[in-house]
Amino acid sequence: MKSTQEGWSCGVWDLRPSESRFIVFVDMSEEESKGKPEVWIFPSGVFKEHASPIRSKGGHIFFRLYLYAKSKKHGNKPRRVLLQKYHDAWELLTGDTTQETA
Repeated sequence: MKSTQEGWSCGVWDLRPSESRFIVFVDMSEEESKGKPEVWIFPSGVFKEHASPIRSKGGHIFFRLYLYAKSKKHGNKPRRVLLQKYHDAWELLTGDTTQETA
């Protein structure tokens, strides 16, 4: 999923977490990305834990994650701060924990 709006949120329908499922979001808003896309890579269980469930009339659940909102469940800290380790966390997908420095 991607966003081009400032203060973005991201969401997934009927999320069933598993160890091999990751949620990848790309923020391309001018304000946040400063010309470079901002990538967040969440394990599906972490995403579900921090997201707000919204039930549709049809019984489906949409899990929405607002990174700029505070989490009452997690000490009233902004989710963006709580989840910072998932910003550009490509190693979760690649298994490579080494980082190149430019």
